[in-house]
Amino acid sequence: MRIPVFFNTRKQAYSHVGLYVGDGQFLHAPSSGGQVRLEDMNGRYWVARYNGARRLIDNESNS
Repeated sequence: MRIPVFFNTRKQAYSHVGLYVGDGQFLHAPSSGGQVRLEDMNGRYWVARYNGARRLIDNESNS
């Protein structure tokens, strides 16, 4: 399961989003049109900007 994680990267809450993939890692594009990359959520930059995560419910699988 991929879990959206949110960061404050522009002095505004939830200004950047990535997908948590496990083991302290998340996927994101660093800029519009940028190459998607894997990052460590425990890095100093990301820890200082972390806003939270949200679990998504797949309504299709609950039918």
